Amino acid sequence: MKYVTITASSYEEAKRKAENEYGKNVRIHSRRDYSVGGGLFSKKKSRCELTLYLPERSERAQNEKSDEESIKEFEKEAQTPDPTTISLKERLDTEIYRGKFDESAIEKGRRISNALGITGELEKEILSSLTPDLNIPEHYAKRLLSLVRIERNEQIHPKHFLVLLGATGSGKTTSSFKIGSVYKKEGFRVAILSLDYYRVGAFEQSKEFSSALSIPIENVSSEDEFMLMMEKYHYFDLVIVDTMGLSPRDTELNLKLGGMLSTMDRENSHFSLVVSSSTKVEDLMLQYRRYEEFNIDSVTPTKLDETESIGSVLSFSYQTKLPLLFVTNGQKVPEDIAFASTPTILEYLNGLEMNMKRSEGQVRK
Repeated sequence: MKYVTITASSYEEAKRKAENEYGKNVRIHSRRDYSVGGGLFSKKKSRCELTLYLPERSERAQNEKSDEESIKEFEKEAQTPDPTTISLKERLDTEIYRGKFDESAIEKGRRISNALGITGELEKEILSSLTPDLNIPEHYAKRLLSLVRIERNEQIHPKHFLVLLGATGSGKTTSSFKIGSVYKKEGFRVAILSLDYYRVGAFEQSKEFSSALSIPIENVSSEDEFMLMMEKYHYFDLVIVDTMGLSPRDTELNLKLGGMLSTMDRENSHFSLVVSSSTKVEDLMLQYRRYEEFNIDSVTPTKLDETESIGSVLSFSYQTKLPLLFVTNGQKVPEDIAFASTPTILEYLNGLEMNMKRSEGQVRK
């Protein structure tokens, strides 16, 4: 069985070229739509690539059909499933491991990037290191891990204050108690200051966590109260500040948060942006710009259990040069949390056949 590739500006043109050159008996193996070019003075151009296989003569004879039937089958085989409707493992199996037809190292790398959600500067850096003699999936994973930064010093020796920033619903409150529990088990005296005073039911939920985990929590709604609470817990080893989510339309709330955080000792404070792992890179950048004025030190991805891959977070981390601090992978408090690490990242690079067994609630190896 012979494989060939047809590339054109659209699916219709690629299909026409395939029929003209190879006849009605050609079969579609896979279809890929992509763009080329694009820059300061040029627009991106659409491309469609069809990978075809040509049946042997005996096979063609056995399956000879009318022109109309052949066209209908051709159309049916050319329909590629929507990537959102199939699993990441299925996509990689189809596009990489089963597709043994000839393709360049860069093209194989692009297929992996697409499946894992790796984009932008991170993808460019990885693709630039690929050569035909490499085991592409293995090298891709190794190169990816070498480029991901992890905030190990802050994990082991946290500063006095850990400020969690992020959009409403990103998981800041549950993360604050999960993180607090991690350090409490290590013998740290931990307290939490909640600035999320306006969200209905937020502090009531926090009080339940506080009681269950024996971690004190204070509700703070003004700069004066914030300064008093920082003084009250001055002798604690770690004070976690759970902030409210900022809204572009709520100028007063934004100024209030900025005013409270400006009173902190910046040298003894670490600011981590809490983000949902399933968020697109473009939206992560919007969140980053919203909090950029606070000089963010790291990123804490949450809800890893709700996504197949953390490619968007890794791409965002590389683009902003923010190292990973913690990751959370479920709703259980305090179990579902881990220090960001190479093994943790490997767990969520599904489909590269390098993922490791997931261990619930394991923080230190």
